[in-house]
Amino acid sequence: MADYSLEPVDVKKVSTRYRTIQTRIPVPESLAIFASLKKSEPRSMMGMPPVVWDRAENFSVDDKWGNRLMRMRIVAQMFALAMFALGLFLMRQGG
Repeated sequence: MADYSLEPVDVKKVSTRYRTIQTRIPVPESLAIFASLKKSEPRSMMGMPPVVWDRAENFSVDDKWGNRLMRMRIVAQMFALAMFALGLFLMRQGG
């Protein structure tokens, strides 16, 4: 399991259709939230990327500091579904 550091790191700025990174990661202003969560969440949550969601739409997750990320679990599920559909198509085609 990954164990992400909560030390804010300067990262390359990103601005694409589906991703925006414009702060240090994790966002310094989110550290108090992580400190609070650490008291009540199970240790297994430490394997999650250090991002505090503000809102999500489809496969995009936005924080309140202007960063937008892709929910990788959703992207992986979409890929798996596409592979399943392709498999069904090929079976029906006799291939």
